[in-house]
Amino acid sequence: MLGSLLDGEAAVSEAKKLLARLGVREKTWLDSLDNHHYISKEKCWSVGLASERRFVNIVLDARTGRVLYLQTLRPPTDPAFFRASNFPPTPQSTHRLRALLHILGYDRDVRLGSDVGFSHGPYQATFYRTVHERPFFNLNPTYGHWLWLEPKDGSLRYFLACPPLPPVNASQPTIDGKAAVAKIEAWAHEQARRKGRSLPQFPSDSDPEPQLGYWKLASEAKARLVWRAARYTRIQGLPYGLGSPRMFVDALSGQLVAPDDPLMGANP
Repeated sequence: MLGSLLDGEAAVSEAKKLLARLGVREKTWLDSLDNHHYISKEKCWSVGLASERRFVNIVLDARTGRVLYLQTLRPPTDPAFFRASNFPPTPQSTHRLRALLHILGYDRDVRLGSDVGFSHGPYQATFYRTVHERPFFNLNPTYGHWLWLEPKDGSLRYFLACPPLPPVNASQPTIDGKAAVAKIEAWAHEQARRKGRSLPQFPSDSDPEPQLGYWKLASEAKARLVWRAARYTRIQGLPYGLGSPRMFVDALSGQLVAPDDPLMGANP
């Protein structure tokens, strides 16, 4: 924690130090400097550093000096960069992503995961923030850190830090997970019956799995502890997310809780 706000000169110095820690060895020069950026409502510095090989935009929190955002602009060196979506992360890329997250100072209280498929591909990952070792299920915003590698040399192409976490209402459930899944399944079947269609058919190894985490409703100050029913199959030995019904069960009251986020997808 810094004792006072970073000034512009200090922000440039911190940005250059960060690049050095990330393994950037070529000479860079200051291209742009702004005392604001659209990703943060708080005081921050947006530092643009250029070299013969790349342009890097780094956004630093003016109060703490922590990096909030990093983007490297240069042509990708591997055609696989464009066609790698929906492939599982490799052990090598996962190790590298974790190492970069450590360098950035964001490797505590996180969980690597993918809720639906391997949508990021092998060179990207979201490390979900956890509270009481439980993740947040929100998608907009996503309470996690997103990293994106350059395939050929493993350098950091993109980083977006998790937004500030909301307070939570509980750490332990009073409702059983199996009972919560049964309630969600009953709701899903009723929704399908009303619409005159059957529920989607899933692979046989994807029985609904009770998962405990938090959902922050826009209308409430604290995130609720909720159960959801997630389905997974396995591809190349890794869990492949098939999604979950657009309904939760409050882990304290047992009431159904509808997520207020259109990114969750449609109801059954």
